[in-house]
Amino acid sequence: MRIGIIGCGHAGRRHAEQLRKIGEAILVSCYDMQAASTDRFATDYAVSACRSLDEMLDSRLDGVTICTPPTTHARIVAAAIERGIHVLCEKPLATECDDCLSIPRSDLLMCAFKFRHLSGAAMLREMIAEGRLGQITHMRGTATSDADMAGKWFSDARLSGGGVLLDNGVHIVDLCHYLAGPVERVTAAAAESSRGLAVEESAAMCLKMECGATASIFVSWESPAPMAPLIEVFGTKGYARLGYEMQAFDADKKLMRHAAAEGVDIWQEVLANFAGFVAGRVKPSATFDDGFAAVAVCEAAYRSIVTGKSELPRQLEIA
Repeated sequence: MRIGIIGCGHAGRRHAEQLRKIGEAILVSCYDMQAASTDRFATDYAVSACRSLDEMLDSRLDGVTICTPPTTHARIVAAAIERGIHVLCEKPLATECDDCLSIPRSDLLMCAFKFRHLSGAAMLREMIAEGRLGQITHMRGTATSDADMAGKWFSDARLSGGGVLLDNGVHIVDLCHYLAGPVERVTAAAAESSRGLAVEESAAMCLKMECGATASIFVSWESPAPMAPLIEVFGTKGYARLGYEMQAFDADKKLMRHAAAEGVDIWQEVLANFAGFVAGRVKPSATFDDGFAAVAVCEAAYRSIVTGKSELPRQLEIA
C-alpha cells in the first residue's frame, strides 16, 4: 500500500518510523507547507518530496496520514476523502464543530486517538459494558506535563485553535467516551497562563455523561508531576485505572493487573490499525463520529469558560 505523510514535523516523523515497521505499507511521499521541512523529511526517509497538496493527493496514494496543525485538518481531510484516499488524521479532527461538518462523513477516515490502543483499554471497556464494576458513578482523567509551548504553533490559536484542551483534553475526553459513552453536559474553567500564553495552559472540565456518571478532567502544560493514571473509573462494585498499565478491582474483589505497552508501541498499534484499515481487513479504531464528539465537548468547554455556565455539546444529526 502506498502511503503519504502530510506534515513533516515531530508527529510526521513518528508516523514514518512506525510505518517503516509495517511490511505491507510503503511510505512513498511527503508534503509540508515549509519546503525545507519537506526536503529534510524526504532525504531522511528516502521518499518523494511533493511541492503542493494537490501534487501529493494526485499521486496514486492508498492512504495519507495528516500531521499538520489542527486548523488545517478539515480542509486536508476533505481533499483526500474526495479523491477516495484513506485518511489517518491526528487529533483533534478539527478545531470547531462547523469545520468537522465540512468533512464528508466518510468511511475512509480514521482518527488517531492513541490511548484507545493502550494495552488494557479494550479489556476495561468490556468490563464496564459487562457491569463488572457495577454502575459507573465517576471517572477522573489527568494529563499533565511541563511543556513550554511559547513560540511553538501549539500556542498560536491561528494554527492550534486553542490550548491544552484541544491538545491533551481531546484525548481524555475520548477515553471517557470510549469507555462509558457520550457526554451530555460540560462545565469548564481555565487557569491563568503562567507563561503568559494567548491560549490556556491548564484547564479543568466537569462532565455529565449520558450513562448517568460524572467525570472530572484536568489537563496542563505547566504542572510537572509523576505519571498519573490517564483515567480512573469508579463503580458501585469496583474500581479501575488505565494508564501505561491497567489495574482493576472488580465485583469479585479480585485485583487484576495488565501490563501495558510503552508509548512508542501505542503508535505502532495506531499505524498498524491504519494499515489494516486501508487494506480492508479491520475497522478503524476511531471514526469521524468519535472525532466529532471529542471536538464538540471541547467546543462546549470553551463556551463554558466564557459563560461560566454548563454547556451542551453539539450533536451530530442522524443521517
